[in-house]
Amino acid sequence: MAASASPCAQMQSFIGGALDTTTLFLANIVILLVMAIAKGVAAHGRRDEEWRRSWAIANVVIALSLALYTVDQMLPPLAMTLMPDIFLIIGFGLRWKAARQFSGRTTPWFVTWGGVIFYLVAAGPFALSVNGVVLGVANIALTTQTALIAYEFWRDRDDGFPSRYWLIIAYVAMGLSFGYRIFVGLLDDGSMPAYIPQDTALAVHLAVALFHTVAGGAFALSLAYERGSAALRFAAMHDSLTQLLNRNAFEMRLRSYLAEQKPFALALIDIDRFKSINDRFGHGAGDAAIRTCAQICREMVGDRGTVARIGGEEFTIIFDAIDPEEAAAFIEKIRGRVSQWPVVSGNDTFGMTISGGVCHIDQAPSDFEELMRLVDKGLYESKKNGRNRITIKQAA
Repeated sequence: MAASASPCAQMQSFIGGALDTTTLFLANIVILLVMAIAKGVAAHGRRDEEWRRSWAIANVVIALSLALYTVDQMLPPLAMTLMPDIFLIIGFGLRWKAARQFSGRTTPWFVTWGGVIFYLVAAGPFALSVNGVVLGVANIALTTQTALIAYEFWRDRDDGFPSRYWLIIAYVAMGLSFGYRIFVGLLDDGSMPAYIPQDTALAVHLAVALFHTVAGGAFALSLAYERGSAALRFAAMHDSLTQLLNRNAFEMRLRSYLAEQKPFALALIDIDRFKSINDRFGHGAGDAAIRTCAQICREMVGDRGTVARIGGEEFTIIFDAIDPEEAAAFIEKIRGRVSQWPVVSGNDTFGMTISGGVCHIDQAPSDFEELMRLVDKGLYESKKNGRNRITIKQAA
């Protein structure tokens, strides 16, 4: 009576049968190429989407490496040992490049080529003799690359996009699988063949790669969509010249303050003689004056309130939880700082002043339009009385 196989052997036999390596190779290749086409189409005609092109090229190169793995026994000995690994490492180098481009970081040459140079230097001498070392060195390079790619996505996690974390999981899973194969290679007793053994370990590795390929491609596109949507939302709520809140966002913020009935102060300020700045120094100088005023307001207000550019050379400031005297003193400090700050535009340097009106909520109506009329009246009086001054208004 034949002895029954151990549970471990039965499990390996089941996995080996369920995960056919040829099918997994082909599945990875097809998905890589489909993702490459998708990213290539998305990047077409968009010079600001270089990361998509790099990712598409990376997918093609990785697909080529997997195709070479499936026919490695037909290649000359040296090519059989090195070529599939070379293309795979270059492909992940291009993935690292794409991840850095996505984040707006530089991509020095070693990002793409450092891994394959390390592989050739470290594994080359053993290419026709110790196959386990070649496998181990290749996976050291690949493990390092996947870790670096995961780190590129991790370091920008403050944006809070969920897809970023799934991308990290996909690369960590792939890195762990590569890491396991380091030990498989380096602990080899010298019996490993030059070609990849078609065993259960390879099938599991390819299954992990399939998850990585699908998840990595899908969540890279999803992350790009999340970032694009966030950029559109930001653009809809912010002024493009100063990056301050725009008029629509300001009105929403002010109405929310009025609804909450919390103490706050509202200031409306305007750059004095702005037209003469444009006429004398040009519109570029006018833009510089607006940016300078915005910078001063943003830095001085900080987390004490909200600054917005509501049109032309007009700005509003909402001060949180502040009493009337402190609000008046605060806006007066801003006026003084602006009057002392030189504006630089090209070869021109000039000064500017601001005028404004300020009202505290305890002294103002709770109606949005009436409150805006009140601070606008204060601004008008400041202009009328000589400019470069702040007028405090109270409800009649």
